[in-house]
Amino acid sequence: MYLELRDPVPINVNPAFVLKADPKRTDQASRAAGIVRSTLEFLKNLKEERLVPDMEANTPLCMRQYRYLFGASRIPKLGRDAYVVYPNSRHVVVISRNQFYTVDVLDENNTPYQENQIRAAFHLISRRAPSSLASYSHPPCGVLTTTDRDVWAAERAALESFDPINRDFLHAIDSAIMVVCLDESSPGQDTAACARDILHGHGLNRWFDKAIQLIVAADGCAGFNMEHSAFDGHTLMRYIHDIQTDLDTTKRLELEQKAATAPYQPLDWVEAFNTSNTIHSASRAFQKKFKSLDIGVAKSDVGKKDIVACQISPDAAVQLAIQLAYFRVTGSLKSTYEAAMTKKFLHGRTETVRTMTTEVVDFVSAMESPVLPLKKRQDTIRQAAKRHVEQVVACKNGQGIDRHLWVLKNLANFKQKRILDYRMEPFFEDPVYQRAFHFNVSTSNCGSSALSLFSFGPVVQDGVGLGYMIKDDSVNLTASSYQHKQGRDFVVAFNQALNDMINT
Repeated sequence: MYLELRDPVPINVNPAFVLKADPKRTDQASRAAGIVRSTLEFLKNLKEERLVPDMEANTPLCMRQYRYLFGASRIPKLGRDAYVVYPNSRHVVVISRNQFYTVDVLDENNTPYQENQIRAAFHLISRRAPSSLASYSHPPCGVLTTTDRDVWAAERAALESFDPINRDFLHAIDSAIMVVCLDESSPGQDTAACARDILHGHGLNRWFDKAIQLIVAADGCAGFNMEHSAFDGHTLMRYIHDIQTDLDTTKRLELEQKAATAPYQPLDWVEAFNTSNTIHSASRAFQKKFKSLDIGVAKSDVGKKDIVACQISPDAAVQLAIQLAYFRVTGSLKSTYEAAMTKKFLHGRTETVRTMTTEVVDFVSAMESPVLPLKKRQDTIRQAAKRHVEQVVACKNGQGIDRHLWVLKNLANFKQKRILDYRMEPFFEDPVYQRAFHFNVSTSNCGSSALSLFSFGPVVQDGVGLGYMIKDDSVNLTASSYQHKQGRDFVVAFNQALNDMINT
């Protein structure tokens, strides 16, 4: 599904996960090195098949997605991209001031370098990387990964055929365990700025095709940008949880002795005939795109404990508050998507929970009625929440409709391209079908104690993208929209809607 999309991957495809602060590692090099070193512990357990299986209640979940986390990359191709995995990779690629470097983090015996050795390499790179204005620096080629996939496929092919050094350069990135982006920005306490840095940045100092980009600001703010093709948020959250546990409990820093720097070297590449113009055009186009994206971040006063005390499912309560907030901001109710994982099935990914139900319409009407009795409002909240829980359970058990219909439509598309005079089924061209699959409200719940924010872009131009985390004492919500101020307006309306529900 993802590999055939021709839209650029940043904002449209790649979600962002902002990590909680690490009080033991506050500077940029230490923060990045700690995360990379903990990643190597996770990678070792993964390769040795010592990871405790994911479970939902008493049901084990499929673990196949983990094989696509590391040493993996999406490769642009005309019409349909490819996905490659290099399981024996021993290096990471670091980007600093748009210049690329390889850093060996495993030696020839696959023994990890010490955290302070990796930190030393990152520190030296961040100090020595030339400004992008320097005459001997390379232009910011990473911005090419922000373009339409067919445009990028053609440009990448031109680079590879122009000089063998470019093939080596691209292979080093594709095969790296991960990409580490050392940024010059310092978002500080500005949560919206932090969300922007991890979600899209300026398109520079990035490589959005990489399965995992670790992005670390100059002030130590850190997070992951995830290329979504081969795995889902639940898989990345397990990895984040495990490395955060390692970072919180390890005595590595106290035990390690000062030692030589982990081996590193710059990566060179050669511009093809029109590369500079393509980079310049890509940078201008991406700036226009991300500057039009409005992002709002909210932390509610209501949390899981308050919602459970009302005997309502926390996720159902958040979804109802989203509908009420959307109605108050736009005056309408629209098709809504919530991702539900189906990993209890072999190779399972996700199914769509369609939050917009008759019960939700009744709930919104009741909450906005000035004369409806309190008891009636409370009843509509519980009925809508109950219906939502039933839908989530059905989707997780393979009883959703969206993936089934998506496959049928793709089969019809396949036949239409290959069978003369084949006509698409009228069902798929019906305006009601088109409206049902135009998700103005796209939502996802990615809660973890290791995260402070979770965000992604709208899936349609006139929609909102809502990433949320339900914590014991708060709900953290990040809203994105291409409509003027809608992201910021939405988070204010959401907090009020959630409070109104809990106080009803």
